[in-house]
Amino acid sequence: MRDGGVSFGSDAGQGIKEIELENLILELNNDVDDIGSILRNIENIVYDVQDYIKGPVGDALISKLDNYKRQFDLLKSNLLSYPDDLLGLKISMDENDKAARDAMTDLSQNINVEANKINNKEV
Repeated sequence: MRDGGVSFGSDAGQGIKEIELENLILELNNDVDDIGSILRNIENIVYDVQDYIKGPVGDALISKLDNYKRQFDLLKSNLLSYPDDLLGLKISMDENDKAARDAMTDLSQNINVEANKINNKEV
């Protein structure tokens, strides 16, 4: 490739490395699962000890957990949006690369057709 040229479909020409991106997406999904497990564990622990934490402090703790518990699903879906967005980026990048390759193929075919026309006129 000449200086200043463009390379399609090679890792050197891409701003994002696909394998690393896929690994990041998997790691983020695993992290979201881990966070969900931690939240469920917190909920289970508090409910297991609620009989032992009677009184205003215990009531406040249970009340706060109930308020936060309603937001657990929202938090998890928000966290899942990051790997989903990265997956969308990967898909978009693949589609853009394919479109660029297709455009270059069409251009080279058109150039070959025109070159053949010129060569046939010269003969």
